[in-house]
Formats: sequence, structure tokens, C-alpha cells
Amino acid sequence: MNGRKGVMVVWRRWIEQRLIWFLFRFVAFLARRIPFRYLHSLGARIGGLSFYLLRKRKGIALENLRLAFGQTRSENELKEILKASLKNLGKGLLEVLRYYFLPPHFVAGLFDIEGEENLKEALKQGKGVIALSAHLGNFMIIGAKFVSQNYPLNYVIRLPHERNIARFIESILNKVHVGLIPDRPRIACVKKSLECLRRNEILFIQLDISAIDSRVSVEFFGLPVATYTGPVIFSMKTGSPIVPMFIIRDSADRHKIIIDPPVELVVSGDREKDILLNTSRLSKIIESYVSRYPEQWFWLHRRWKRTGRG
Repeated sequence: MNGRKGVMVVWRRWIEQRLIWFLFRFVAFLARRIPFRYLHSLGARIGGLSFYLLRKRKGIALENLRLAFGQTRSENELKEILKASLKNLGKGLLEVLRYYFLPPHFVAGLFDIEGEENLKEALKQGKGVIALSAHLGNFMIIGAKFVSQNYPLNYVIRLPHERNIARFIESILNKVHVGLIPDRPRIACVKKSLECLRRNEILFIQLDISAIDSRVSVEFFGLPVATYTGPVIFSMKTGSPIVPMFIIRDSADRHKIIIDPPVELVVSGDREKDILLNTSRLSKIIESYVSRYPEQWFWLHRRWKRTGRG
């Protein structure tokens, strides 16, 4: 009986993966063929529909919102934030599927950059730049913008479990010469990341993902969460500046990339203490952006895994 159940579970997962891939291909087909002026309205509809279809993920997202804002916002306000977030997610998906197939000069016109001088000055040091970011706004199209302006950028990314989708992401990034460094296996990720910095390139790291294998926990919205220490360790090892970099969508569906001045690390000589303190400071930077733009963060992710609540 157990063997039969195991076979059924494997079979069901295979069917689910096939279905996800089919739906992804269908959405990709639509994104590349509908008139550009309809792209965002269609994306918003797809995202809005997911509020009613993704029941399990919706529950996770609402619990995350309660952990972050439950003391200051009503349940209805939290639901409205989630609805807006899902609509932005739908828009973002179609943008990724479309922008990487558009001429670079056209893509460049859809963005503004605030604080570009901070990036330029950091790159002048010749040690590469660690771009500190989060799953905020449509982070996947930063690469399209930077390629149009000849900035070498590499994403450190956790690829989807669905292999076909993962291969598709790899193919479109390779097509426009945006680097991709999978976060697994860890040793290979570290090696490629250091090579990227030695070439004076941008290493784009999102510090707001689940890090259950990390030994370091810092506060995020007042609750301890396991957090990767990679940006701090890389910076301490190579001297590469850590530059906060976030992308925000405005009401007209244009994008603004905000590049803050480099973070000055605290170095006391106590390595473990410095790693913890500086990682905490980076987490606070991300928290400040999520607080300002909650409708643009990816609430579907289990960020507070170790609290037993998120």
C-alpha cells in the first residue's frame, strides 16, 4: 500500500510539473505576441486571479503580512496589500517574458535610475560590486536595463524546481549576456561569485530568501530569521563595496532603479561579531524598503520559517 501511495505521489508531482510548464509556455506565448499597451493590464488580471486560486500560498502570504504589519494594519488592509502584490507579480512575469526579447534601446526607455553615480564610483575601485537587493519590484528585469548600458551584472539566484522553467530562465539571460549563478551547490556558487568580483562585475544578491542552513539569525520586522551572510563575508574577503540596489514600479508601470551609497561595514576585529552585526544592518535596509513598498514585495515566500509562525 505504501509503495502504491509513493508511486501515486511521484505521478501526481510529474503531472503538476507538466501542467505548470504548459501554463508557463502559454503565458510566454501571450506575453510575446499581444500589443505592448495591453501587457500590464493582462498581467494584472492574471495576478488578481491568483488571489483566488493559490489558496495555500495565499495563506502563507497573509500570515507573513500579519507578522510584519499585524500590529499596525487591519486584516482588510493586509488583503489589499496582497492583492496589489499579486497584480504586480503578474505584470512582472509578463515583463520578463517580453523585455528580454525587445531591442535594448526600447528597454532602456522604460527605466529611470536614481543614484547611478554610487554604482559608478564603487566600480572605479576595481574590486567588483556586491549589489544588495530583495524580491522587491521586478528585480528580474534589472539585468535587461544594465545590459543596455554595458554594466556586467550577475544574478545569484535560486532556480525554480521545474527544470524546464529553470532552463528557460537560463536561456533568456544567456541570450542577452546577463550572468547567472545558481545558489546551489554552495561551493560552486561561492567560487563563481568571487570570480565575478575579481572581474570587477556586479554580483546581484537578494538577502531576503529562506536560509534554513545558515547559522546566523537577525531580526526582520522584529522577528529572528535565518539569514545568509554571503554579502558581508564576500566584502570582508575581497574589499568589494556593498551597494544597496532596488527596483520600484510606479503608477504608470515605469521602473525606477534606486542605487544607494555603499554600506560602510563595521570592522572591530571580532570576525563573528562583525558578520552578525553587519548582516543585521543589511537586513534592516531591506526591511526599510519593504516597509515603504509593501505591495511590491514577494509575500508568498516563507521568510519566517524558523519562528514556527511564517
